[in-house]
Amino acid sequence: MRSCVKPVILILSIILLSFISPIITRGEGTNTVFQSVSINIFFDISDNIGYVEENITFKQTSNETYIAVIPLVPPTKNNSKYAILDVRSGNNHLLYSIDQKENVLKVIVNNSASITINYMLYNYVEEVGVGLYMLFLDLSSYTNITNDFIAKVSFLNTYDVKVYPKIGAKTSYSEKYVIIYLSYPYTYTFVIAEKSLEELGSYESPVSETGTTTIAGAFGDYYYYIGLLVIAIAVILLFILFRRRTMRIEVETIPATDLLSDETIRDILLIVGKYPEQGIKQSELVRKTGKPKSTISRRVNRLAKEGIVEIIRKGKYNIIKLTPKGKQLYEKLLEEKENE
Repeated sequence: MRSCVKPVILILSIILLSFISPIITRGEGTNTVFQSVSINIFFDISDNIGYVEENITFKQTSNETYIAVIPLVPPTKNNSKYAILDVRSGNNHLLYSIDQKENVLKVIVNNSASITINYMLYNYVEEVGVGLYMLFLDLSSYTNITNDFIAKVSFLNTYDVKVYPKIGAKTSYSEKYVIIYLSYPYTYTFVIAEKSLEELGSYESPVSETGTTTIAGAFGDYYYYIGLLVIAIAVILLFILFRRRTMRIEVETIPATDLLSDETIRDILLIVGKYPEQGIKQSELVRKTGKPKSTISRRVNRLAKEGIVEIIRKGKYNIIKLTPKGKQLYEKLLEEKENE
């Protein structure tokens, strides 16, 4: 039970901030400087990377050179960071500087109607349980710069995604992606769960879901949102407790002395063993085995716990290498294959 305390506290704090943030970030009579802001973000949960395309349209063009100050999606954890890939207007690349303290981009602009910024987000997603993740997305810095705001946040459809608060949020599902449209620049919390681990019937996956609400309706019923908050907390607590229990049972079904009976583990060892010095990327391991990312991730973590493989973090990749114990098992598997 103690192992659940940290994720429970994190979830309670983030959801509470998410419900309060619309009240404190949305103002009246803002002095807007841009015609529109459009943000497209795709999050790769397995590698904890977000790919961002931010499009800014100016109210009017100017022949004079000036510096435009444009907000970026700020880091939400100590180890979170972003990296600018490209800043351009049409086909022209623009000069810029980054103010990491204020999390803004200062771009030199001359006679540009719009700007496109491409950048990456690293370590914005927090794993709070087995197969359960939280994403804290702060878009409040865009509040005072435009009245025309839209953000599209996408995930692979191998995940179930819930967003809080649901004010101005609309979720749609395609063959490959879960897409959430956000029409207000608030601070949002995303609860992300792997579908392959889903056990609770109460955590449903609708074909389509909308959560749009007017501002007047959102703040006119205080008790309505208190009730939603209580329900959300209860569902997430149950989700974490049941998820941890089911994963504990799943791991125990493969005893440490009988790991080689698991076909996926045997495949992993035979592939990793071919790269004794440099190891192999975990993403490449997924491709070679043809297994889901979540399946490989659980097996690799189990092998690391048993001291059979070593997980080395290099940049945005996990490198998997055999330990001396793992090399012995690899040799044993090769002998078995030769004797077949």
